Formats: sequence, C-alpha cells, structure tokens
Amino acid sequence: MADARAIQERLRDRVVEADRLGPVRLVAGADVSFDRFSPLLFAAVVVVDAASGAVVERAGARVRARFPYVPGYLS
Repeated sequence: MADARAIQERLRDRVVEADRLGPVRLVAGADVSFDRFSPLLFAAVVVVDAASGAVVERAGARVRARFPYVPGYLS
C-alpha cells in the first residue's frame, strides 16, 4: 500500500485544474467495478462524439485483480 500511496501523492502535483483544452470533439467515460466476493474486476470505457452524443467506440474487460481493492485507489 505504501507504494500506491506514494504514486498517488507524486501524481497529484500533475493535476491541471485550468481549462486548457479548447474545443472538445470526443469525450470518454470509464468505470471499474469490483466484487468483494470475487478476484475479478470489470471495466468499461465508452468514447462519445461530444456534438451528437453518438457512441464512437466502446470496450470492456474482465480481469483478475493484481492489487487488493482499497477505496480511493482506483480513482
């Protein structure tokens, strides 16, 4: 856990809060689901056209977790 915490603390300095993107054409959303009674994680990503709302691409995965679930460390 100490390694994960160190990585998060190092990366937090790289967060950019200012709007520097300009016009956005594509938007992606992602989520990961964890079942505490199973070693599997379920993940999905969807890319959407920002103007029309049409789905451009989507992908999903089911994989065995290599790291224990700790609230806040998946975000």
